[in-house]
Amino acid sequence: MNEGRTRSGPWCGVTPAIRARREARRMHRGLVEPEAVRRLVLAELGPLPPRPVPLPEVHGLVLAEPVEAPFDLPRFDNSAMDGFAVRSADTPCPPTVLRVVGRSLAGVSSDLSIGPGEAVAIATGAMMPDGADAVAPLEEVEVDGADLVVRAPVPSGRHVRRAGEDVPAGRVVLRPGTVLGPGQLAAAASLGLPQLVVHPRPRVAIIPTGDEVRPAGSLLEQGEIYDAVSVPLAALVGQIGAVARVQPAAPDRPRALMGALRRASQHIDALITVGGVSVGERDLISALSGPVAVRTFRVALRPARPFAFGRAYGKPLFALPGNPASALAAFEEFVRPAILALLGKPPELRPAVRAVLSEALLQQPGTLHLVRATVWCDGDCLRARAAGSQGAGMIHSLAAANAWAVIPPDVAALPAGSEIDVRMLGEPFPSVP
Repeated sequence: MNEGRTRSGPWCGVTPAIRARREARRMHRGLVEPEAVRRLVLAELGPLPPRPVPLPEVHGLVLAEPVEAPFDLPRFDNSAMDGFAVRSADTPCPPTVLRVVGRSLAGVSSDLSIGPGEAVAIATGAMMPDGADAVAPLEEVEVDGADLVVRAPVPSGRHVRRAGEDVPAGRVVLRPGTVLGPGQLAAAASLGLPQLVVHPRPRVAIIPTGDEVRPAGSLLEQGEIYDAVSVPLAALVGQIGAVARVQPAAPDRPRALMGALRRASQHIDALITVGGVSVGERDLISALSGPVAVRTFRVALRPARPFAFGRAYGKPLFALPGNPASALAAFEEFVRPAILALLGKPPELRPAVRAVLSEALLQQPGTLHLVRATVWCDGDCLRARAAGSQGAGMIHSLAAANAWAVIPPDVAALPAGSEIDVRMLGEPFPSVP
């Protein structure tokens, strides 16, 4: 009787026929799948044109041109230990007494040389004197005035770093597409490179809209609210390696909104607006024309059904809904992958991990649901529950959330003990909050 049923995680019983009927209902309501919107957005974007960026500013960026070693590393034979540079041929039958004829220090040019029966005191990193082919470490020698007593044989090459043994001149050290982390920065710095050619950090302008929106610290009049979205959006933009620039709120008038978009479009790479993307009288984004052209969507996503994407004054424009949870959910689904694409990185959603529900979870099926969730550690397991009421304008559930729980559209009920995907926004709480 169960033939044809499919299973997905902890839930089961959804037949292909049921799934097809739900999809047909979504299409009838004019809803577009989030994945389809994401594909459309990404088809319009690519990595920002590469340019030279100072080395201290390239961490986390993607290399656009290969880096070749302009010289050998190490540049010269040097000591890997504090000790004495010797000729291995002088030490086959210890104890051996050698005469100390000088000292080689790191960072000091040396024209010292040794002959038979001679040694030079040497510091780690200092140039090897001509004629020396090994270093006797301090722990294996005794010093008696100008005499050095070597107590053990010192084979050729011991504790010596040869020129070019790490990287010979001309070798490609870093390849295009490499994400530059501390190790890659160390390699570039050791080659003396003051800058690298990379895909630069996108500069993203965030423009709240609405006559009622005021910045934090303002005195509110009747009917006004504080801007609760720009700051968290700026944090999310910075989290993935871009630079956020929060702009003043744009009034609900077409000319004023166009002016705000024009001003913000200068010297930035992408625009995000907050609010004005639905179908109300003052939802103006879709009504703009000329240098501003967007396509609006009703997305099969809860929260964040309204979303628009297009261009404003030649720059990509992402128009998000105004409610805080909706704006942040739309950012996760559409803007985050887009900014990663501008960086030259894989345009991926936030990675998900598995967690076990501590309480049953109900939802209206038919749309992908990002639930504000509280996630904590329980031994080796992660546990999760809804962070509170999930209304798009609810702040208390955002305050309690450290993750999005990802509930597929074909799921209506999940009992306690079900495993779900969660996208962590921070660290799991160490215990039950």
